[in-house]
Amino acid sequence: MEAIFEDSMRDGQFLAKEIVRWYNQTDPENWNQYFSNKYSFDKDHAVRTKYAEDDTYGVFVSNIGEFNERVKRMIMATEHKINIHQQAARLRFLDTYIVMPEQAIIIDDKDWPTNIQPDFNFLEQEWFNMVIPQNNPKRKSVWSSIFYDPLLKYWMTSNASPIYKGNDFLGSVGHDVVLNELLKNISEFQKSIPDSQHIIITSEGSVIYHPDYRELMEKSAETFDYKGHQDMFLLNEIKSKSKINNRAASSEIIMDETKYMITFAYMNAVDWYYVQLVPYHSILAKAYMLSAIIVIGFFVIMVLISCLLSGLTRRIIIKPLQNGIDIADQIAEGNLAVNVEVSTNDEIGQLTGALKKMTDQIRKIVTDVKTVATNVSNSSNNVSEMSNHLSASAEQLSQATSQQAASAEQVSASMEQMTAGIRQNADNASETERISLKASEYAEKGKESVDNTLEAMKQISEKINIIEEISRQTDMLALNAAIEAARAGKYGKGFAVVALEVRKLSDKSKKAANQISGFASSSVKIAENASRMLEQIVLNTQKTTELVQEIRISSNEQDAGVNQINQAVQQLDLIIQSNAQSSEELASTSVELSSNAQKMSDIYVKKLQASIEHFKTEGKQEKTEENISLMPEDIKKIKYLIEKTDASDKNYIRDNNDREPAKLDMKADDIENSDFEKY
Repeated sequence: MEAIFEDSMRDGQFLAKEIVRWYNQTDPENWNQYFSNKYSFDKDHAVRTKYAEDDTYGVFVSNIGEFNERVKRMIMATEHKINIHQQAARLRFLDTYIVMPEQAIIIDDKDWPTNIQPDFNFLEQEWFNMVIPQNNPKRKSVWSSIFYDPLLKYWMTSNASPIYKGNDFLGSVGHDVVLNELLKNISEFQKSIPDSQHIIITSEGSVIYHPDYRELMEKSAETFDYKGHQDMFLLNEIKSKSKINNRAASSEIIMDETKYMITFAYMNAVDWYYVQLVPYHSILAKAYMLSAIIVIGFFVIMVLISCLLSGLTRRIIIKPLQNGIDIADQIAEGNLAVNVEVSTNDEIGQLTGALKKMTDQIRKIVTDVKTVATNVSNSSNNVSEMSNHLSASAEQLSQATSQQAASAEQVSASMEQMTAGIRQNADNASETERISLKASEYAEKGKESVDNTLEAMKQISEKINIIEEISRQTDMLALNAAIEAARAGKYGKGFAVVALEVRKLSDKSKKAANQISGFASSSVKIAENASRMLEQIVLNTQKTTELVQEIRISSNEQDAGVNQINQAVQQLDLIIQSNAQSSEELASTSVELSSNAQKMSDIYVKKLQASIEHFKTEGKQEKTEENISLMPEDIKKIKYLIEKTDASDKNYIRDNNDREPAKLDMKADDIENSDFEKY
């Protein structure tokens, strides 16, 4: 609120500065000429002009047009800012006054010529007298007391800002501010706080707003004298509580035997206090009511919580514990078919869950024990059959060992023959490689000789071309000589004969050169063909050398492969010996197994069955093929020997159809792989 009044003061000060700035820019003689006539309040001499689209009018007492136009623009700019402020604060600004006692009076009021009183004088108004130098030595903007307009029914206050040029007082700029809307807002805010009072009071004690004076404020000024309604006690109390005026504060006050909470704020711009009074009984009444509601609600909630806790304790603690005890008793009696349900996640639920896990684990162990006992019983019945099977396997193993020994001897002999052949092939390949390299060297030398011959033929051909050119030039010289002899007549006959002979000799030389050139061309072609043939021979010789090298490399690889086969044969011999030893151990173990099987059936199985008869379980028992963890050491031993023998048979006892060929790394154009497939 205070900021809005401050903005209004700044707007008036801005307009005053604009007038002074224009005054400083104007020649003094022209300025005096503008305002040489005394102003008059006669309506007939006033100039009423519409200068805006919103029907805003200005009444200008001065008849100087330039002055009027200049001030109109300043007023329009200032009121544009004022309108923005009044929309934000819900205040209403009416008239703008520029009063210059010795020069002119400008009034921004479209109704002024009709509602002004005949004896109205601006110089006698309170807001003008407040800014004259003797009453306002600090040259501040001031606010007038509250006044009431009986025609407009507005409560208003006026702001005035002095106009100074240096130390010379020129006049004043003023605004009328309507307070009706502001007071209405305060009244509405007061209704939101029952029994509260909102008061606006000046520092002199004049009440600007009071809820008890509302009806009087709506009447005319003659029936309501605002200066007579002062509450000096309230004002003195505020000033005593607030030593620094521009601070907000709160305190307590007693008026008419009633204790109030008082909150007030000082508005420095207008020298007003905004006061809020709230009776303590209103504040405490709400507090007492709220306390009673809280106490009753707390008591009801505690009763409900007690009942709820009692039921929850029985449901959550006692009942689950009793169920756990019943389940433990049934498990102790051997009933593992009991169903354990977990319904909570608290400590009782965790205990029940642990009991459920224990029951499930015991049930699983008992089931496994039953299954193992059954499997052991079945295994003991099959041990005799296993003994017979072991005997047969031992006999087959002995036969297979004999066959493996014979096969190993045959393979060893074949490997010796293959090794000798491979080594012979390697030696032959080395000798062939040496001869091929020598032939390739001779072929390259022959190619070089042919290339030299070809180069000589080309040079001979070039020389013959030179001879042909000499013959042609000689023929031309002979022809020229004959022509000159003919011109000389009888003096040139001897020279003509010589020229004729020279020409004949030139023709013979030309024919001989042509023949030699033909022979040279034929020789060049023959030499080129010979060179190409020798080049092809060199390439073929190099390829032959490469093939021989590949044969030698393949022979070396075959030699390495044969060595690996020999090592495999040696390992096979060791395995044959191991199989023979295993067959002997297998025969002796089968005898021990037959006797121990009967003992296991009589002792271990009966004890297991007697131990698990105490427990009762549900569900089908799953059969397992074997469980060697409960078997004697003899059964473990024979199982190990069987697995070892089976692995040996799978790796080294093969039929002829299952034998894989030996794979050697040989090229496509080498000796066929089929020559080395079988061993």
